[in-house]
Amino acid sequence: MRVDVQAPADLRVAAEQTALMRAVIALLDNAVRYSPDGASVQLTATPTGRRAEIRVADHGPGLGDMDPERVFERFARSTASTERRGFGLGLALVRDIANRFGGSVEVERTSPTGTTFLLTLPRA
Repeated sequence: MRVDVQAPADLRVAAEQTALMRAVIALLDNAVRYSPDGASVQLTATPTGRRAEIRVADHGPGLGDMDPERVFERFARSTASTERRGFGLGLALVRDIANRFGGSVEVERTSPTGTTFLLTLPRA
């Protein structure tokens, strides 16, 4: 598995470093978990006005018939893949962190060829 990262070195967000790392790691863990062997995951961070947009994109099976808002609930699990194990807490943690620092997280895109999550946080 390869993670491709594109982010300006000087981009700063108004969030605690530990919390930001937990959120990004949870998004990456989710993307890696649902990506097929040999696929890559993309992490991009871009400044957009007074906010920073962090996208994590995978090439997994998508959310299937699951409501994109529901993936952020505790213990929620996609039915798209029954082979993967987890507790269904990672994306709920990301939403909690985003909300705590005045940001948001959403499913920006999902299809049978992958999913992109968008984490938006205020810039420092």
